[in-house]
Amino acid sequence: MEEISFENRYGEKLAGVISKNNDSDIIVVICHGFVGNMNINFFQELLENLNENNFNVLKFDFAGNGESEGEIGDASYLKEREDLDSVLNQLEEKGFKKFCLVGHSMGGGVSIMTASEDQRVKWIVDIAAPAYPNRIKDYWFGEEKVKEALTKGQTTIKTKRYEFIFNKKFFVDLEKADIKGSIKKVKVPLLIIQGTSDERVSLEESEELFILANNPKTMQIISGADHCFIGKEGDLFATIINWCLKWIKE
Repeated sequence: MEEISFENRYGEKLAGVISKNNDSDIIVVICHGFVGNMNINFFQELLENLNENNFNVLKFDFAGNGESEGEIGDASYLKEREDLDSVLNQLEEKGFKKFCLVGHSMGGGVSIMTASEDQRVKWIVDIAAPAYPNRIKDYWFGEEKVKEALTKGQTTIKTKRYEFIFNKKFFVDLEKADIKGSIKKVKVPLLIIQGTSDERVSLEESEELFILANNPKTMQIISGADHCFIGKEGDLFATIINWCLKWIKE
């Protein structure tokens, strides 16, 4: 594994880790979710599982997250879509031509948006992507916080360890993030994975996306899994690896 950096269109450096395990022009790109980074949840272990099955793999931090430069308050669906485009462009310069996107939550939504437009994306794994990005406002912010951002230009949210500042553009861009419309345009093999105990993205949302998606498509429901698949990582990894071994070909 090798640490690597990319530059997005705003000149911000995006941190990543790449693992090259074969000489093909195919690489799996792992995309984290909202206020996440490439080193939390199951991402490192997923990379290692893909390594063991001889896939080329990249995990990275979107701008404003983890070790990447930028402001997290600007990290909207549309800006992360631009970040991912920058990453794929620079991977292409390194000789990779075909991409499998593996996105969790918001990263899954960004992956769907990208796959709907970018013909370099040949496969996609969506892990609990929301069909309705706007619902992030209710779960994370609430009406007063959103109003504050729209009228004063920014608002804050707190987690157990951090306080984050989010800018008005983040909320404006939410209105433009059309995951349902995008998935209708995806023409490549698709895997949707969803837990039955997800407290953030409902099973019904993933089922709705699955209905809208084109073939070939597969949906795997993991019983008892929450949004981050805690305690169900083995089921998650087995599902992803088996699907990738079946579908990812030269």
